[in-house]
Amino acid sequence: MVMWHSDEDTDASKLHFPLPLVVGLVLFGVSVAGSMWGTYAGIADIRTRMEMATEIDKVNLQIQDERAAAIREMVLMLQRRQDQQQAEIRTLHDAVTAITKGTR
Repeated sequence: MVMWHSDEDTDASKLHFPLPLVVGLVLFGVSVAGSMWGTYAGIADIRTRMEMATEIDKVNLQIQDERAAAIREMVLMLQRRQDQQQAEIRTLHDAVTAITKGTR
């Protein structure tokens, strides 16, 4: 409730506001500013979490690629080892065959 004197002029210096109204307006302004800051902080937190999730996904893909490459390398190594063992078995088989033919 705004109160002013009954004079004809509207001099702003003569306006009087009740203390509860002034306190209420100040508290309202502070609460609006606080809620806006809280909303901004929440949005910033969500943005940070989304960026972290994206970064985690990238790292997980990189780890999966590295694991797949390591598994492929191990398979190739095992194939080379198996090929080498088969060659050794053939050599031993040929040697045993040659020895047994020579003794007959």
